[in-house]
Amino acid sequence: DIKIILLTLKVVLLGTDAK
Repeated sequence: DIKIILLTLKVVLLGTDAK
């Protein structure tokens, strides 16, 4: 589902920002 993909992207972005 698109929602899951969007959520995953958000998590990845947050993880990247954390680094």
